Amino acid sequence: DRAHQGQGVNAYVIDTGVYHNREEFQHRIIFAQDFTGEGPGDLNGHGTHVAGIIGSKSFGVAKKVNIIDVKALNSKGQGNLTTVISSIEFAIKHCMEKNDGKACVANLSLGSMRNNVINQAVKAAFEAGLLMVTAAGNSNINACWTSHASAHEAIDVGAFDDRTDTIAKFSNWGQCVDVFASGVKVKSLSNKYPFEPVSLSGTSMSSPSITGLCAILLNKGVDIGDIKKQIVELATDDILQKRTLFLKPGTQNKIAFNGVTKEDDEFENAIYPLVDIDSFIEVLQNYQPSSFEHDFDISG
Repeated sequence: DRAHQGQGVNAYVIDTGVYHNREEFQHRIIFAQDFTGEGPGDLNGHGTHVAGIIGSKSFGVAKKVNIIDVKALNSKGQGNLTTVISSIEFAIKHCMEKNDGKACVANLSLGSMRNNVINQAVKAAFEAGLLMVTAAGNSNINACWTSHASAHEAIDVGAFDDRTDTIAKFSNWGQCVDVFASGVKVKSLSNKYPFEPVSLSGTSMSSPSITGLCAILLNKGVDIGDIKKQIVELATDDILQKRTLFLKPGTQNKIAFNGVTKEDDEFENAIYPLVDIDSFIEVLQNYQPSSFEHDFDISG
């Protein structure tokens, strides 16, 4: 849907900072605040990768969204309760003052063990018009034991491995996970010269794809209170193999989907070659393999 690519929506990247790749972000990125003392920029790479999944030209889900860089984590990818809460409070105020009263979305590819202060901050953000999308976490435990994932108002995203249609072995799970998105070897932007794309794994990579989808839905005019419900309804059911849900009670079998039907799946006036099934079966029945065909084996 080229008419709705996140135009006019602010997406707050609360992370390690973002390298301001002008070609990829096309002047849609703003450095807003640093709570680490390191100053602008990304000395880790995590925040740049996340921002790229949300809204870069090459890898972004919402290719015209405004990226707002709020630096809460340092070069080691670490922060504390003060930096995270301060970042959320800043994003709330910035959204209300700078986005003309329109709803915004924030990505939180970070987390800790369950903390009521953090969960209350997520609730306050939602009530102020700032939708929070959170990574479920990478400890292979119940996401309800963690924050921000346990906050009811957040959209919590787990990671699945799209090579095997299974929950990623590191991903948190459980009833607090609203939807799963690709989180294994996800390609996005780098913060270091020569700025070649890099592939990273984690629920940190799953969350920003949903943040981008939220930006698109907000751009379409979907109310902030209906976003989570619509994302869950759009999701594809029963893709994850049953074995991957074993010993993960309450986990929903839902893979994120943007609702767009591929235009190249159907062709009008298409002409396909006819196959004589009877002749084809007869050829197969009379087939005799040559002796050398038995000499091959799978290498590795």
